[in-house]
Amino acid sequence: MGVSVQMRLVTFEVDGPTGPVQRVGALDGEDVIDLAAAHQARVADLPPGRRGGPAFPSTMLELLGLEDFGLEVAASAFGVRCRARNRSIHGRRG
Repeated sequence: MGVSVQMRLVTFEVDGPTGPVQRVGALDGEDVIDLAAAHQARVADLPPGRRGGPAFPSTMLELLGLEDFGLEVAASAFGVRCRARNRSIHGRRG
């Protein structure tokens, strides 16, 4: 049986050098996780020979256009971000 991850996908804006830029994210409680940044952090943790591959989709339409593969990539980025947050919480409690 696989692990099920529930996430609510959102589009949000950040300030870019030429104005607002839309990004794809997921809600984690009241926080928005930037899925592209989480994906980039996940890839950076891979061994150098496994870091290749496409960049995270830059729009919600691109993400959804990848169908199951896109949702798997988003879920993976979301899961990595949530696990990292939980480790830091448990680390502070000592």
